[in-house]
Amino acid sequence: MTEQTGLRERRRNELVSRVHQIAADLVAEHGYEGMTAALIATHAGISQSTFFRHFETKADAVFWPLRNLTVLLESFDPPREPHQLRVALNQLYAEHFAAQSDEQTRFLIWLHALTTQDLPLRNALAAHERQIEDLIHSRLKEAGLPATLDTIVSIEYCSALGASAIRHLACNVPLGQATTAQLVKTHQLVAQLRLP
Repeated sequence: MTEQTGLRERRRNELVSRVHQIAADLVAEHGYEGMTAALIATHAGISQSTFFRHFETKADAVFWPLRNLTVLLESFDPPREPHQLRVALNQLYAEHFAAQSDEQTRFLIWLHALTTQDLPLRNALAAHERQIEDLIHSRLKEAGLPATLDTIVSIEYCSALGASAIRHLACNVPLGQATTAQLVKTHQLVAQLRLP
């Protein structure tokens, strides 16, 4: 990588990070439905074409920190047997959580807490989570694993475990004190719970 390419990439990452933060602030101020790509671009001091060069939708700007799970999934090597899928997916979510900064963890907690008051945001987050689940299904299909009840339930179960760990912290830890280590530990505890 040349010095020029490195500088361009760093500037791009700074811009994307700044636009994401503005999008999150606007969601808190106007609600998800009241926040638009045009409003984000205006507040960020960029054109709409620049916005759409980096994000396909306003949801992409809001949920930008969640892209790390998508990157992990692109290299996910599914197990050969459906009954091993829950363990593999729980490990994947654990790696995803462990790789986050405390700031990203606090964003996740804040986002999940905000969905209790903002139904359009909850629906947008659910749609994003469904995209993740669909990506997992496509990875399984590529690996030759059938879409059995066991694989479908395993995918939804592991996704729900991750969300439960985040919601637990949102209810029990002041936002400014939440850490990635707490999220990783909580996710481990949730994964060990015996369900009825």
